[in-house]
Amino acid sequence: LLLGVCSSAWGANLSISQLSDSISPWQMSDGTTVPGVDNSDPLPVGGIIVYDVSLSNTDLAAANNVAAIFDLPAGSKAVDLPIGCVVDAGVATRVVCTFASIPGSGTTPMKLKVDTQGMSPGPVIIHGAVGNAGATPPATTLAIHARAAAS
Repeated sequence: LLLGVCSSAWGANLSISQLSDSISPWQMSDGTTVPGVDNSDPLPVGGIIVYDVSLSNTDLAAANNVAAIFDLPAGSKAVDLPIGCVVDAGVATRVVCTFASIPGSGTTPMKLKVDTQGMSPGPVIIHGAVGNAGATPPATTLAIHARAAAS
């Protein structure tokens, strides 16, 4: 009989279950919203897209020491980051968020604001991954959200 013990982060089933701009309105580059223009698509270049993000753990046990990364498009930048999130010191377009724990069968919501002021018109594509903070995950090769930016 062989028994093993596995940390809760290894047994967790983590995912980025929501990355949507459909709930919060976009903002101008100074952080103000435009009355009556909530959830506008396309977003004018120079606006700030407000993404509603949820990280989910579908395992019954809590996931401890969790990290999520978001690679933003060239020319964009993260603004007003939530607690626990920082811009990576080596990659200006990478946001790294760490969480002590995500409860079993639970979600952790947050808002990710992306300023498009330095971008050219076109789609906004974000790559993301979630996993154990002890081994920060690389960005995936699959886009997890796209949003058109207008001129």
